[in-house]
Amino acid sequence: MGCLDLSFLLITGMYSDIHLACTGKDGSEQTFKVHRAIVFMQCAKLRELALESPIHYDETHGVDVVHLDLEPETLEGVLSFLYSGEYCVIFKAPETQLAIEDEGMWDDANHSLFYSLRVCAMALDLELPDLFAESAAALCAAFKNFTFHVDLPAVLDELYSTLGKNPRFVSHLMEIPRGVARDIMRSGNVKKRLESVVLKHPNLAVDILEATMDALAEAKERLQHAEEELGAMYCPDVAIPSIEHEDEKEWEELDEGRRRRRSESDLDDEDEEEARPLKRRRLM
Repeated sequence: MGCLDLSFLLITGMYSDIHLACTGKDGSEQTFKVHRAIVFMQCAKLRELALESPIHYDETHGVDVVHLDLEPETLEGVLSFLYSGEYCVIFKAPETQLAIEDEGMWDDANHSLFYSLRVCAMALDLELPDLFAESAAALCAAFKNFTFHVDLPAVLDELYSTLGKNPRFVSHLMEIPRGVARDIMRSGNVKKRLESVVLKHPNLAVDILEATMDALAEAKERLQHAEEELGAMYCPDVAIPSIEHEDEKEWEELDEGRRRRRSESDLDDEDEEEARPLKRRRLM
C-alpha cells in the first residue's frame, strides 16, 4: 500500500465486504473483517485460496464468510502488512520448555523468532516478496540478539524444514547459519545443544561449515593486515615481508648454498685429476 496506512480499516472492520475465518492449531478461532479491494488486489494467491475454501453467507452482517486453513496469528501479520505496508513483529513467550539441566544456559526472554519465521513461510506461499524480505530481515535481526535462546534448536529445525531449500534462503537468511557458526566457535554448549538439529538437516551442517571457513579466512586477512600496519608503524621505510615470503626466501637461500657447494666440489675433483699424471711422471 506504499505510504498509505489503512490499518484502522482492518482493526475496526469498517466497510468490510468479506470475512476471513481461521482456526488455529490450539483450537482458537479468529475472524478478520477485510476488504476485497485491499486484500485481493495485492495478493492474488489469497484470492485464489478464498475461492477454493468453504464459504457461507452471514445474513446478520450481509457478507460472505470464508473459512481458511491458515494460522490466525500468522495471517494477521500478513493482513497487517497489506493494510499498512509495513511489517511489525510480535514478541511472544518461548515455546520450548527448559529441562532442569539446561536452566541458566539459555535465555527465555520474549522474542519474535517463531512469529517472523512463520510469516516468512506464509509470505512465500502467498507470493508476497516484499513481506518476505521484511520478515526475513526482522528474523535475522532478532536472531542476533537471541542466539542463546531456549527456542534456538526448534527455530532452526522449523527454518530448514520450511525454507531451507528455497532459492531465496541464500539471499535473505544466510546470516542465521553464520551466527550459529560464530556461537559454536565461542561456546561448546551451543554445539552440544544443536547436535541433533545439525544431524537432521545436512543443509544446516553445510551452511555452518561454509560460514566457519569464511570466518577463518576473514580472520586471516585481518591478521595479515594488522601485521602490515604494525610493520609500517615501526619501520615505515622498510617493507616487512610476510611469513610465506620469508619461507620462500629461506628455501631459495638453501638451494643457492647447495648449488655453490656442488660447484666447489666439482672444481676440487678436477684439480685432483690434473694432479695425478704429474705425480706418475716424477716417479718414472
